[in-house]
Amino acid sequence: MRIVTEHAQCWPVVHLRTLIAGRPACLRTLTCLGGPWGGAAPVNGSGSGGTSVRSGSGHGRWPPAITHRRRRVFTAKRTGEDVMSSGNKSMAPLPLGIRFITSFTRDQCYRTFTLILTFLLYAAYHLSRKPISIVKSALHMNCSLANEVELYSYKEHLIQAKLLKKAFSNDTWCSWEPFDKSNYKQLLGALDYSFLCAYAVGMYVSGIIGERLSIRLYLTFGMLSSGLFTALFGLGYFYNIHNLQYYILIQVANGFVQTTGWPSVVTCIGNFFGKGKRGLIMGIWNSHTSVGNILGSLIAGYWVSSCWGMSFVVPGIIVALMGVVCFLFLIEREYVKNCRSLT
Repeated sequence: MRIVTEHAQCWPVVHLRTLIAGRPACLRTLTCLGGPWGGAAPVNGSGSGGTSVRSGSGHGRWPPAITHRRRRVFTAKRTGEDVMSSGNKSMAPLPLGIRFITSFTRDQCYRTFTLILTFLLYAAYHLSRKPISIVKSALHMNCSLANEVELYSYKEHLIQAKLLKKAFSNDTWCSWEPFDKSNYKQLLGALDYSFLCAYAVGMYVSGIIGERLSIRLYLTFGMLSSGLFTALFGLGYFYNIHNLQYYILIQVANGFVQTTGWPSVVTCIGNFFGKGKRGLIMGIWNSHTSVGNILGSLIAGYWVSSCWGMSFVVPGIIVALMGVVCFLFLIEREYVKNCRSLT
C-alpha cells in the first residue's frame, strides 16, 4: 500500500509521524527531507537511494535517529516561524536614536566618520606643536623668589638690579643650560625658526610625495614620527641633555614630519565632499587647530612647573597613538567604492 500526497510541503507534524509509523512512501515528503543516504528516497523501488519502499517490507525505512532528528528540526522550524509571525503583529517601534542612525546610508556614515577622524588627527598634530611655547618659561626661569606666586622675568630682574644698584647675578636663575645665557632669547628663537623653516620647505615636498602614496600609510608614518621627535625633545630633561644642537635637530626633524598632516587630511576631506559643500565643511572642520592648541596648552601647562619634560612626552604619546588609530580606521575614497558591492 502506498500513500502519495500532493500537499507534502505543508503537512503538520502529526502527518509526518503517521507516514513514518506506517512506512508509506510520499514522493514530495521524502524529496523535501532528503533520503538518509544523500538523495530522495524512491517510491517505485528504483532511484538514487537504491532501496525499495513497500508496505510491510522493511526496506527504505528511515533510521530512527535520523527520523527523530529531522522531525525535531522540522518542528522547531515551524515553531520559530509561528513566533516570528505572531511577534510582528505586536513589535514595538524603534527608538528615535536607532531610527536616526539607520536613516543614514553607508556612504553618509563613511563621510561623517572620516570628518570626525581627520578632525581628531590634525588636532593631535597641533597638540604636539604647542608645548614649546609653554615650556620656554621653564627653560629660562628665575628661582630667587620661589615662595612668590609670580616670578620675575629676565627684564624685570635687570630693572630691579639697576634700581637697587646691584650687579646682575645669574646665580638666582635656575635656567636649563644652554638657555641660561644672556642671549637666551636668541637661543629660544632658534628653536622656533628651525621648526618653521623645516615646515615651510617640507610642505612643498610633502604634497608631491603624498599624491604617490597611500594617504592612510603616509599619514600614519607622519604621526608616528612626529610623536617620536616630540617625545625626544622632552627626554632631554630626563637624560640631562644640554646640547643646543640636539634640540635644534629635533625641531628640524619634527618640522619635516609634521608636513605630512595637512595635505593628507585635506585630500581625505576632498574625496568625500563635493565642491558645493566644502566651504561649510571646511569652516566647521578647520576648528581642529584651536582644539589642538587648547589641549596642548592644558597638557603642557600641567607639567611645566614640576617636570617640563613630560610636557613633550605626553603629547608625543598621544600623537603616536592617534597614528595607530589612523592606520586601523582611516577610510580612503577608493575603499568606499569597493565596499558598495558587499552585502
